[in-house]
Amino acid sequence: MLDLLQASETVSGYTIRAWTGVATDEGVGLISLVEVQDGRGVPVCRFEVFLGDEVRRADPSWPRGQDESARSLQERALERARSAVLGGSLQGLHGHRYDVPSSAGGTA
Repeated sequence: MLDLLQASETVSGYTIRAWTGVATDEGVGLISLVEVQDGRGVPVCRFEVFLGDEVRRADPSWPRGQDESARSLQERALERARSAVLGGSLQGLHGHRYDVPSSAGGTA
């Protein structure tokens, strides 16, 4: 059973935190919840990245194991946050949920 994964890092004065685990309320899959805080610790952006089990199982680019998939999903979510911080586009992420498509459909 997957334990909740947590990660935190600082990018350009912003703190990015991510929590990744099984998405029980969202259907069957994994979800990363991301919060970005400014230098005072005030949340300025929150978003989700969801990976459905049907996509994870059908797409050969995802690791087979749930733990490895969760780590990959969390890294993808953190990269999205890093890019938004560095590109000055945090408001464009705030409040959104991104569903990971299959490899044929692009990337979340």
